Amino acid sequence: MKAILHKLVWLAGFCWLAGTLNVHGQQAARPGISLIARNYGDSVVLRWAPNNPLVWQYCNRVGYQLTRFRIGQGGKIDSLMVPQRVNLNSAPLKPLPLDDWEPLVQGNDMAAVAAQSLYGSEFELTDPSDDIVTFLSQAQEMENRFGFGLFAADQSVPVAKAMGLRFTDVNTKPGDVYIYVVHPMQPNKKLPIDTGSVFLNTREFRKLPPPIDFEVSWGDGAALLKWNVFYNQRIYTSYFIERSNDNGKTFTRQKLPVIDTNPDGGSKDDRYMYHTDSLPQNFKRYVYRVVGRTPFGDAGPPSDTVGGVGSPTASRTNAVIERGDVLQDGRVVLSWRYPNQDDNYIKGFKVERATKTQGPYTEISDMLLPDRRNFTDAAPRFNNYYVVKAYTDGGKVANSFPYYVQLEDSIPPVAPVNLKGSIDGTGKVTLNWNPNQEEDIHGYRVYMANSPTEEFTQVTSRSVERPTFSHSININTLTKRVYYKVLALDHFYNPSPFSKMLVLERPDKIAPAPPAFTQVMATDSGNYVQWVHSLSNDVAQHVLMRGTQTDSAKIIWQGADSTFFDNNVVPGTLYTYRLMARDSSGLSSPAVQAMLSAALPKQAPPIDDVRYKIDRDKRQIIIGWKYKAEQISNYVLFRSVNQGPMRTYKTLNAATFIFTDKNLAAGSVYEYQLKAILKSGAQSPLSKPITVNY
Repeated sequence: MKAILHKLVWLAGFCWLAGTLNVHGQQAARPGISLIARNYGDSVVLRWAPNNPLVWQYCNRVGYQLTRFRIGQGGKIDSLMVPQRVNLNSAPLKPLPLDDWEPLVQGNDMAAVAAQSLYGSEFELTDPSDDIVTFLSQAQEMENRFGFGLFAADQSVPVAKAMGLRFTDVNTKPGDVYIYVVHPMQPNKKLPIDTGSVFLNTREFRKLPPPIDFEVSWGDGAALLKWNVFYNQRIYTSYFIERSNDNGKTFTRQKLPVIDTNPDGGSKDDRYMYHTDSLPQNFKRYVYRVVGRTPFGDAGPPSDTVGGVGSPTASRTNAVIERGDVLQDGRVVLSWRYPNQDDNYIKGFKVERATKTQGPYTEISDMLLPDRRNFTDAAPRFNNYYVVKAYTDGGKVANSFPYYVQLEDSIPPVAPVNLKGSIDGTGKVTLNWNPNQEEDIHGYRVYMANSPTEEFTQVTSRSVERPTFSHSININTLTKRVYYKVLALDHFYNPSPFSKMLVLERPDKIAPAPPAFTQVMATDSGNYVQWVHSLSNDVAQHVLMRGTQTDSAKIIWQGADSTFFDNNVVPGTLYTYRLMARDSSGLSSPAVQAMLSAALPKQAPPIDDVRYKIDRDKRQIIIGWKYKAEQISNYVLFRSVNQGPMRTYKTLNAATFIFTDKNLAAGSVYEYQLKAILKSGAQSPLSKPITVNY
């Protein structure tokens, strides 16, 4: 067991372990339990940890109780739902008895550490030699057990479960919304312990991100690895270093993980993690990558790979930069260490600077510095990577590892300019703007609103590095415009003012509201229709169509008026009028419909003066009449024979006033009547009958 502890003793030099475990965060002021959860689709895994040694020891004795409350479904919280409570364990969740740890310890160093922290007779990292140190060591033993125990749980899934700090809920339903709660199985009045809780929506599942900003600096038999832990500090508790000896084809993972010793982010200068790895040989290419691991034991996707070779330095020793102090006037004082006994082998030092760790580096010291171990940079940049070079008499050079110094910055960037954008027919918005010219630009944030007077909402989940952004919006809405603003952030997250507001028109996919008929009336001279306009504000015109029972509807008018007089109608014909609104995008509303019969014309005056003459020699009857009406279309002559029915006999043109009937039979009685039809459609009544005995 002590051998295993010696493998881990280096951790104590970096941090107090009880404060580094991301699953429970920094030690809280009040005794309590912290709880986190992760959704795996078919189950939910819970991880928890007490926040101080007393809570840990007490809960190890009485165990933990897990409770689940169902508060919603379909991915949404239901405020009307009575929370459905389920106790997930009937027996207390607590560490396994000592005898049950033996199978786990075989081949699992973390299980050995956890078992020792729980049941070991001693747990010392030092060898006290006097009473005071012994007393302090005893006081710290509980902290050491607590810290290393939780560390082991973070590094091994079986260990976390065996320590009573992990549970898998397999009785979840997709789309349900839960609150999980953990507390001691038995309360302690002398030690009030805050309950741990976590909210989880089973519809949400987030993929793990890869580590970012991964860089490698190559030296003599060593590689200095660096990556950003700031953005993933709430996700990963440790990282594995993986190295490839075959140019990236296969990777070998180091046995012990690298721990984030500053899990809560610390200052803005602490966002990077560093690790030095020894190279088996120089001049051979190696490829590195890092993999993050969560408190649930899940490994995320690897970072980008970086390859390179180590090479021996030309001089005996490399300088080691120890400090980079920023003065109030903005200058940087650089200090380095170099063995005095090696001064005879070098002519002096030069200092170079770059804005990126991989360079290019520029010399900023005017001359060799033979007896110096410090240098003042009078004009540093915002980001500064310094290298101290030791020069031999023969002109050979040994480089230090890069040392990063960042200046404080309270001056925000200027507002982004020339914001432009477009929306396509699917609702995809594409924005772009001019990049800011400041050297310390970290990224940009994009904000959106549906009205210039409402509060703008950020639509970027995190800062975007490039001056462009795309996302999708709803275009099936009556809100025709969308408004955008952009601001820039520097590396200290100082925000610029907003850019000028950009207004974009949504593509019109919604037809206008239909108009409505208010009056439909038949008159002697035609049909009159009246309507109220569509209430939609983008209507370009209204369209009126007309049809009959035999003819399909055709457009007879379109424009902006609200009335139409249709004088091209046939009396007595039933017409169907259809009216719709059409917007500026060419979309048409549903048509409203009205039916109307054209009015019959007024009756024409009767034909009063009708006479006849019988010419027996020629065997004919001559009918004559006079009529003063205007716009005559034709006359219709009716005849009956021998008191039979009166039937239409002849249709005569408007210029005819005499008709000779030769279709006669002797001894028959004929009766005649006349009707005039005007061009307007009006008709006269039948004239009085005249009877002729032939």
